[in-house]
Amino acid sequence: MDDEDAHLLSNLLKGSGLVFLGMLLEVSIAFAGKLVVARIFGPVEYGVISVGTTLLTFSGIVLVLGLNSGIGRYVPRYDDASRIRGVLVSGFQIAIPLSLAAALVLFVLSPRLADIIGADGTTVRVLRLFSAAIPFAVFIRMVNGSMQ
Repeated sequence: MDDEDAHLLSNLLKGSGLVFLGMLLEVSIAFAGKLVVARIFGPVEYGVISVGTTLLTFSGIVLVLGLNSGIGRYVPRYDDASRIRGVLVSGFQIAIPLSLAAALVLFVLSPRLADIIGADGTTVRVLRLFSAAIPFAVFIRMVNGSMQ
């Protein structure tokens, strides 16, 4: 292995180590947050919050429609600033209104969904809170795709 290959391998290992530490920190903070929520609220409320978190994550993944990946794929292909702007604006013009509509539908249907889940009255409030967060989750995913 020559010096150039060793240097490239060293850079690769440094970058992957940094990503690994970041992921480890993210998982640790998420675990600590779940532990605190479970200790403060108890098992029933933790379950309701877990359902809301799962709903938020699922909605965020589905509602971006892969546009975040499409932005990350097509923006580097263009050199013209107007075409890059067009890709970004188009992606956001599709994803954000769709996420707002889905959040509104979930907000309105929260009592019905809470009945289906079979939980108590706090479930409706939690579902409505998480439904209000859906557009922000979609926006964050779109911004992440734009940054890539």
